[in-house]
Amino acid sequence: HNRDKMANAKACCLARAQAPIQACLRPGVWVPGLRNLHRIWEKWQLADTSPGDALEDFVSAVESIADKQNLEVHKLDKERRFVQLFAFTLNCNWLDVVEVTFQQGKEPNTTEAQIVSFSSGVFPAYCPLGFLCNCLCFCAPFSGNGVNTARLEAIREAMKASITVEERSKSCNA
Repeated sequence: HNRDKMANAKACCLARAQAPIQACLRPGVWVPGLRNLHRIWEKWQLADTSPGDALEDFVSAVESIADKQNLEVHKLDKERRFVQLFAFTLNCNWLDVVEVTFQQGKEPNTTEAQIVSFSSGVFPAYCPLGFLCNCLCFCAPFSGNGVNTARLEAIREAMKASITVEERSKSCNA
């Protein structure tokens, strides 16, 4: 996939500039109990596919729903079979992050995926120095309003592979 052809999420320039810092710091998931309000983790089993093919299927699925979900591929490492997505909320540019790693499954010709989607902080990414404000307010509880869970479901539905959710974190309204 050519990086120039990948969809870019709709976000203001300040949100785009601060997003990599916010995603790296991720203060919204520092507190274990509170992060369950806006974080979901899943383990997928993909049948009849290799990890490399599953990665390609995932990226194609994201590209097909990118406009509707306001997603963009931020990092794509084919060697490690890792993808990081940025998702900006449409009105306020809060930054959510999705990360997935694909590996060989336990059975032949199967793939296992570990995927997490989380809200990165209580302040939107467009706030000047919002990543610092989020670090200072890391213990403030906030809800994901079900957006992270719905996003993973939309990605699964857009993929061609047969996917079984083998495990899922217990989360409250992620």
